[in-house]
Amino acid sequence: MKIGFECFSENVFISMVKSLKYINKCDVTNTKNTFVYDTEKNTELGPYFEQILEVFTPIKYSKDCQYKDAKFIEDYIAEWNIFNVAKSDIKRIIVAICKNSNVENNELFNEKVFIQAIHNTNYMEENCILKGFSWDDFCNDIKFSNR
Repeated sequence: MKIGFECFSENVFISMVKSLKYINKCDVTNTKNTFVYDTEKNTELGPYFEQILEVFTPIKYSKDCQYKDAKFIEDYIAEWNIFNVAKSDIKRIIVAICKNSNVENNELFNEKVFIQAIHNTNYMEENCILKGFSWDDFCNDIKFSNR
């Protein structure tokens, strides 16, 4: 699959595709004479998208299957503005980019998923600026305590 640089919204991916200096027709948008990432020849984007996929957990592996933020992976990724394509094209692009990881039949694309780290209090306390507190608590601390 040939994916044009216009299919990406994220500047890092746009730059990477352009840096390959391969011009052809985009199989997603049918744009001709554009810089493309050819999934048959190129592998540079694979590790980035594999890392993105690693943050998701299918809802069936949750101890609490009531997570209100569980969505289909295309919904999450569409919200993150990584791509500049229709939501229906996201899976096809990721599967093509990650073809060496055999994600095509991956359950991440077939059911709702969630980001487990968000629900892990220890992870949030160690890695997030809010350290597990609410936004209001953070604002009050900045305004009144930590000046």
